[in-house]
Amino acid sequence: MVLKNRRFFIKGGDQRTHHVHVFPKSERAQIERHLAVRDYLLAHDNMAEHYGELKRKLAKSFRFDSEGYCQSKDAYMKRLESMALQWYNNKHQ
Repeated sequence: MVLKNRRFFIKGGDQRTHHVHVFPKSERAQIERHLAVRDYLLAHDNMAEHYGELKRKLAKSFRFDSEGYCQSKDAYMKRLESMALQWYNNKHQ
């Protein structure tokens, strides 16, 4: 998924120590979407484990195909984001 106005940085090669997304303030909805997913996964261990398993499986299947990797997890991510945003919005009302 390509996100307009986003900058993405990683540090650490195969042993990544940082994974940073940067958005302008005007992209508040994108910022909240990322925070919602992060917070939801931190609060729901079972969902975090399932997400991790999916990412590991897809990483093996699409080792040299990042577009295929992203496309393969797109439907899952849309469902996860929907649940996370609902949870996040209820929590922050």
